Amino acid sequence: MKNTKIDFCPLPWYGMFIGYKGKYMPCCMNHTSIGDIEKSNMDDVWNNKTFRRIRNLIKENKYDEAGCDKNCFVIHELKQNRKIDLFDESWLMVDNKDFLSNLELLEKSILYEGDIALNKPVMFDLQPTEQCNMKCIMCNQNHTNAVHISKKNIKKIFKFPEYLYTIRFQGGEIFVKNEYKELLNELKEISLPFQEIQVITNGSLLSHEEIDEMLHVKFIVSADGTTEETYNMIRRSPHFKTVMSNIKYLAKHQKKLGVKNLVQWTFVVMKSNFYQIKEALKIASELEIQINFQPIMGNYEEENIFMYKTLFNQQSAVSYLDSILKTQYLNKLNIEQIQMLKERLLNEN
Repeated sequence: MKNTKIDFCPLPWYGMFIGYKGKYMPCCMNHTSIGDIEKSNMDDVWNNKTFRRIRNLIKENKYDEAGCDKNCFVIHELKQNRKIDLFDESWLMVDNKDFLSNLELLEKSILYEGDIALNKPVMFDLQPTEQCNMKCIMCNQNHTNAVHISKKNIKKIFKFPEYLYTIRFQGGEIFVKNEYKELLNELKEISLPFQEIQVITNGSLLSHEEIDEMLHVKFIVSADGTTEETYNMIRRSPHFKTVMSNIKYLAKHQKKLGVKNLVQWTFVVMKSNFYQIKEALKIASELEIQINFQPIMGNYEEENIFMYKTLFNQQSAVSYLDSILKTQYLNKLNIEQIQMLKERLLNEN
């Protein structure tokens, strides 16, 4: 089996997103309800009428009609490159008969079967809570919302079968609840060596001792500044030193264990931190970790430089990005991300 290129988003064939209200959705960038965990199991939802309709629309590149967020990174990649890889390359390296058989069904479904997914999901995205200990300026979630999916209910709806590659948790901030820490450690006991447990976190509520207990988890840590002043202003919280300490601690473990992407750093780009991109790249390079730059999304009139063009001197901003493309700190992914930021600065309405 070889990778190939396709001209539409494959995510609705990969898996599903489950939100804190207990709704099944196509992905984290399409919140169309395709079922309810209280009324349906995942097998009932996987090829139901609503999900099949969404797959058909996406295959025809009708993303607005499908309910997709216009800020989706896959849609932007398709606009820029016209085609994307069918598979994540790491999937093809798995030495497990059941998983590879399911991957063959995924390939057949996307290339030949239209709206039917013959495969089982290879990834799940879960947002069990909106609660968070921060009040970031680019986030519109209700962080005091007590509605959540309990550990008990997650274990009811979710299994770790051999056809699955990734389960990813996000919030809010999932570490506001100790039961989710317990769940992550319990998943270690039932997952296979090739399977990934990922967590998107702000990294402020973990001690080094707790990290030591969760080295089976891959941490995607959000930190939007290289200085305490900028970070604290954006995150409206005083946790810069703790977060950077945890990123460095995870980087140390990553190097010691010889593993890949134990920690990744996510940096949301906006007006207040734009000119810290180069320094962030330098820090990530020195720590030998991956950093991912994501443009701010939403109608933030004082920060969204990609939407509100008068916020920034575009010529200076583009020159700055061009200077970054000449540095030694870049890998292939970061080159693509910097070019994408440049493209959006120049073209997005």
